[in-house]
Amino acid sequence: MKYLVALIPFSLFACYTPRYIYSPPATNVPVLVKKGDNKLAAYYSTLPFSNTAAKHFYNYGFDIQAAYALSKHWGILFNVSKRFEKNSGDFDFFHLDSSFIKYKRILLEFGGGYFTPVSPGSKMNFQLMGGIGTGKFNMDDTGRNNLNQYYSRFHETLVTKVFLQPALQLRYSKYFSTSFATRFIILWYHNIKTNYTPVELDAFLLSELKAAPKTFLEPAIINSFGFKKLPAYLFELQLGLTSLTSHRFLDYRSVNFSIGAMVDFSKIRTKRK
Repeated sequence: MKYLVALIPFSLFACYTPRYIYSPPATNVPVLVKKGDNKLAAYYSTLPFSNTAAKHFYNYGFDIQAAYALSKHWGILFNVSKRFEKNSGDFDFFHLDSSFIKYKRILLEFGGGYFTPVSPGSKMNFQLMGGIGTGKFNMDDTGRNNLNQYYSRFHETLVTKVFLQPALQLRYSKYFSTSFATRFIILWYHNIKTNYTPVELDAFLLSELKAAPKTFLEPAIINSFGFKKLPAYLFELQLGLTSLTSHRFLDYRSVNFSIGAMVDFSKIRTKRK
């Protein structure tokens, strides 16, 4: 009987449409070598390899990142991430799912850590950063069910995040570097407000948010490149993956691609001098 009740939302909403509880931000991996090195960067982020044939689908956002080397081994960082997303029901021969789910996410992160060359004079650096984040995720769900009844739902939650981020960086030159980073993440969802029914929360896996903190693993590769005539400015391409490591399954975004530009103010001052 319990399983029969759990299937009711699926019969009303035709087929299962995921409600994504997490979307990864761009990873902040600054190239810090000496005291005073800094970074201020802005990115456009999106989800690559998406189903562009889906008419009612988008996933994009913006990231702002900053970092500063307090000494030759210690640095701090700050990130702001904002996402706008929309996904809709699947259309096939047997079902017509008219669900439209819109998301708004904002996340602020503060952190710091240690960086050092792997060996004296080496072009490879090791970096270990960690920090805490806080944010808010909103989800609006509208459509018509199989009974042709209009429905409207919302889900709003505050998020607290803790992360640990080791990275290896290879500096080919002053103007080109590659970073390999992995983030270990713990997420807490709290202060949840929603008008989903308890049965709907179970069916869409949203009731799991209160059960325990969620853990993710996020590897990323970041390529930074610039030009000799513009030593203070760099461009960056980043591809990140996300994998849920918690025991209970949840729907989440698994890929993030970011492209951005950054400035190092210390190099601007050096050029002026």
